[in-house]
Amino acid sequence: MSDKYFDSNDSSPSQNERRGMIFVLIAGLLLLGGNLFLTWKMRAWDFDSWGFYISSTYTWWRSVGNFLFFNILLHLPCVAGGWMIIAVVKYFFRQRKNQKCQKKQ
Repeated sequence: MSDKYFDSNDSSPSQNERRGMIFVLIAGLLLLGGNLFLTWKMRAWDFDSWGFYISSTYTWWRSVGNFLFFNILLHLPCVAGGWMIIAVVKYFFRQRKNQKCQKKQ
């Protein structure tokens, strides 16, 4: 097997690795933006659309619990997209820091 992809002396990221991280960044942005747009169009944070007009206290708190549960489920892609974006930003800053340290030596 060729060692051109696994060279331990080459500390800079390969072109394929950089392209992969850019793809993950775009996918994370699409997940985050698409999910925020979807929940905005669904009026997911509008209390009136979830039916909080029930007079009984027990059923009102039950509907609040359902509201919170379904909003958490609706926003899970936002969490995944945000995590992907943070991971890519940390990766690129770490690579940039490593390149600056190697240039000083």
